[in-house]
Amino acid sequence: MEVFELSCPFTLGEYARSFLDEARLLLSSSLTEDRWKQGLQRLEKAARDVTTLFEKLKEIENRDLLYTLYSYVWEVRQEFAVVAGYLLWRQRDKAPGQRFARSYFLPKTYLGGLVAELQRLLPLDDKGEMVHERSQLDG
Repeated sequence: MEVFELSCPFTLGEYARSFLDEARLLLSSSLTEDRWKQGLQRLEKAARDVTTLFEKLKEIENRDLLYTLYSYVWEVRQEFAVVAGYLLWRQRDKAPGQRFARSYFLPKTYLGGLVAELQRLLPLDDKGEMVHERSQLDG
């Protein structure tokens, strides 16, 4: 699973670019309901895959490798889950003005790399909550 290029952890791998492209498409386009559901299923699977990777990484015998990759994989796991969760929430609750909050978000905290790319896709307010604004997805 190429989330990062190991020679440069802030360079996105093919898997991460694919997730990012799919998330951009789902958040910014008016798609058929079937296409939207297929995309959401792919993002949910990717979130599960990264969680599995994270769990396997914790069991690795080479602790130096674990310590090197741990924070990157942890951040990606969290953000993949947030994006997939936000899209699931959007699918259920479409009323404009509703909020989707992340409990671990610290206001005015900004990250770099893939995490920042994913966060920029979501409509975050200063409290770290996502505010649903009317869009083409609402029909």
